Amino acid sequence: MQKILSKLLFYLGTTTACFMMMFQTGCVSGGWELTRDYSKWVNSKKVGLRVVLYILTSMVFLVTILIDVVVNNTVDFWQGTVSESSQVFQQDGKTFYVQHEIIPSTQLKRSTIQVKGADQKLLQTITLAETPQHEVELIVDGTLRTKVENIEQAFPLLSLYDKNGKTLDKKNIYIGI
Repeated sequence: MQKILSKLLFYLGTTTACFMMMFQTGCVSGGWELTRDYSKWVNSKKVGLRVVLYILTSMVFLVTILIDVVVNNTVDFWQGTVSESSQVFQQDGKTFYVQHEIIPSTQLKRSTIQVKGADQKLLQTITLAETPQHEVELIVDGTLRTKVENIEQAFPLLSLYDKNGKTLDKKNIYIGI
């Protein structure tokens, strides 16, 4: 019995250490598609059944997370599609279309959020884009609103712009690296 308990504790400790290292180093990325799909299925149930499913199927979540970490996210990483995905969210009568992509010709990353009303009329477009000069730009409805320059430095320069593109403020921000 002691041998079985010792092995169980060893495997549990090893798994816990792997997850802690994974989350501490930020080496987990990707779409988490399997875990998201299972979570969506559980969350589609009524509240009482949802609580029971979360309790009874916690091991299923563990298995989906392990498959996503070990298989799916590794494949995404080696294919270079770690940051590419799209999601749709609905809240307060609005639909949010989110597209994360890597521009093939430059390998730069860009995320675009389109906010549409209940009638599917476009309310706002927000783009967060990496530039060839190693900057990050926030563009709202086609107008540059924020830019972060010298992103690789300890004190990047943050520039804020008004709705007309006029500079409001520039300041260095501290990134604790």
